[in-house]
Amino acid sequence: MTVKWSGLALEKWQVIADYIFSKFGFSGLQEYEEQTRQWEATISNNSAIGAIEPLLKSRARCYRYVIIHHHTKMIYFVEDDIIVIANLWDTRQEPSAQSELTV
Repeated sequence: MTVKWSGLALEKWQVIADYIFSKFGFSGLQEYEEQTRQWEATISNNSAIGAIEPLLKSRARCYRYVIIHHHTKMIYFVEDDIIVIANLWDTRQEPSAQSELTV
């Protein structure tokens, strides 16, 4: 399946990447990029691998998630054979506030 990123998810990814680079340098950033790519490939091959996100169960779409890096949860859904990465959540923050921002 094809994987596409929402604008919000891309913005969040960049914020996280900038933070990781500022705190852990290039090697930390490389690790984050690699883990993101690995999870993107994994969900592309098996979109049902992620657990259903309980905070988004009431939505029309079926949102799933995988933990892609220490404190980062990738939220995605499948629509017309396209996997849409809708958001990235920092698992240390209040989840209900983050769920309101998800596409």
